[in-house]
Amino acid sequence: MIAYGRREGALKEAAFKLSGDIHWARADVSNRMDVEKTVQSVVEHSGAIDILVTNAGTGGLAYAVSKSGLHGLTFASAREPSKDGITVNAIAPGLITETNFFDDKLTDERLSQMVAQIPADRAGQPNDIVSAVWYLASPDASFINGEILNVNGDGCLEDNYITGA
Repeated sequence: MIAYGRREGALKEAAFKLSGDIHWARADVSNRMDVEKTVQSVVEHSGAIDILVTNAGTGGLAYAVSKSGLHGLTFASAREPSKDGITVNAIAPGLITETNFFDDKLTDERLSQMVAQIPADRAGQPNDIVSAVWYLASPDASFINGEILNVNGDGCLEDNYITGA
């Protein structure tokens, strides 16, 4: 497994927590050269890309628009490669703490208000997303295709989560 992202510290921590044969590379998905170099490095190291997980967060309206587009892309991309055993799915996370989604602007009071809206009565953790990715990438999920997997504790990332209302 090769993880990539913008924050070297977070990558090192993720590789340590996940253990096993995990390599990481710093790359910014908004920079085309970074993406091309990362893809080339992965192919040189592993021979192919077997599982691709993307995670790029923005805020407010841009977040909503990009997620909507990602859902459409997931549905549209799932059909054709399925005949080759390739599945295309997406994960729709709810409130996940220990990330920089809120750029450290989320107060303890606001976090408590948001958690109170989640029936599972807790915020999600990055490992909740990791577990979902591992499942979707496993043979156990080989018949799941074109799916948006909500990982949100039965809560919904509503407008007031994003705007802080």
